[in-house]
Amino acid sequence: MRHSPLSCAMIGPVAVPVVGQMTPLFTELKSQHEFAHSIAVAIAELQRELAVLGAPKALARAAASIPGIVSGKVTIVDQDAELLVPVATFGRDMGGFSSRVVPLDPDNPDGSGPCGMAVRTGMPVVMALNDARLGPQRDDAERLGLASVAVLPLTRADGTALGALTCWAEDAAFFDDFRMELLRAFAQAGALTFEVARLRELLSGGGGQDPELAAQNTALARRNEQLLEAARLKSEFLADMSHELRSPLTGIIGFAEVLREELYGPLNERQKEYASLIWESGKRLLTLLEEVLDLSRLEAGKTQLDMTDNYPRQVAESVVVLLQQAAFERGVRLDWVVAQSAETPVMMDARKVKQILFHLLSAAIKRSSQGGVVTLEVEASEEHLKFCVRDTAPALVIGPDMFKAFARIDVEGGGRERSGVGLAFAAALAELLGGRLQAGPAPGKGNVFTLSLPAPRA
Repeated sequence: MRHSPLSCAMIGPVAVPVVGQMTPLFTELKSQHEFAHSIAVAIAELQRELAVLGAPKALARAAASIPGIVSGKVTIVDQDAELLVPVATFGRDMGGFSSRVVPLDPDNPDGSGPCGMAVRTGMPVVMALNDARLGPQRDDAERLGLASVAVLPLTRADGTALGALTCWAEDAAFFDDFRMELLRAFAQAGALTFEVARLRELLSGGGGQDPELAAQNTALARRNEQLLEAARLKSEFLADMSHELRSPLTGIIGFAEVLREELYGPLNERQKEYASLIWESGKRLLTLLEEVLDLSRLEAGKTQLDMTDNYPRQVAESVVVLLQQAAFERGVRLDWVVAQSAETPVMMDARKVKQILFHLLSAAIKRSSQGGVVTLEVEASEEHLKFCVRDTAPALVIGPDMFKAFARIDVEGGGRERSGVGLAFAAALAELLGGRLQAGPAPGKGNVFTLSLPAPRA
């Protein structure tokens, strides 16, 4: 029997290469998201460790936590002597070069390397191991299995040179454009810690009225604006990348569905298993891409509101119906209750409210074990509309990272869970709608997430 080109043979010579061609893209996107998350975590750690370790060691420890960076150092400019002086190191020991003072004179052979170049130009410098400008450092780097180096200048808020952050990697292509943009933001945050430390010294020394302090505050405000702009550009980049990957991924899911349904001929059991695996994996990845795309659009300021009259009951019911099957498959009971006060129309962006409720309910169902109960409660007052999602799962430890993307959240009694993108997106949407998303322990057992929104009556 002759089959069309979309027969079961696709699972061998055709479908697998298509998936294989996409796999590097998926892997790269996942790697980039993980790297971006690690930078965000490192910046947060930088701020937490500043008071304990001081700026140089705090920056070194935070840099050491970034995956792919295996060695490095923090150097500070000695303006009088025109030298770069190491003040902190991290990762693998580079021998004498970790503690070597670097002259800033470009005519000095020791000052023509990446550190001196980055500080003099104020621009990041990336070099591979075969770059002659590395000089004697190449021998130590080769011995340690290192293949590339990036040096990021640390500049004060007024633009003057403060020092440099040197990072070594084992991959010659590690410091690509994407990672360097994020590392530049990290270095800017690192420079800010030095400024903050200096401001603390001024304050502790009674310099609260000192003109220098006012100038520092103004410069820091400008630097903060620059960091916000860098974050916006990163969000735009992620949004564009996610959008570009969606189209081919949708095609893969569609072909996998054709194979699963055996529309062009029967499959054996192994082929069915592979087709289902492709379909399920594709759906999961598409969901992640949609979440990242939505969050990136939101962070880039590209999300518009569509405020119309809607019944809270209908909004809640549509989300509950959508998730009933998922709750049933996990053995979780999904209930919903609408108070009489919420039976009249309210002006809202129904689609975005549904998105928030979907993420909250999905997370509650996933963290609940068999026999658990998840409840959506809706009530309203003259000024606010409130949605409460309650679960009977182990209580989460509420902390400052609760609504951050890919945060690790502690669970009472031990263990951690990864938040993914959903909660971060829900919190950002709530803020866009003029509301607030809060989390706390439920009375007795479990957790409660409360979405409060303005409730102008229709």
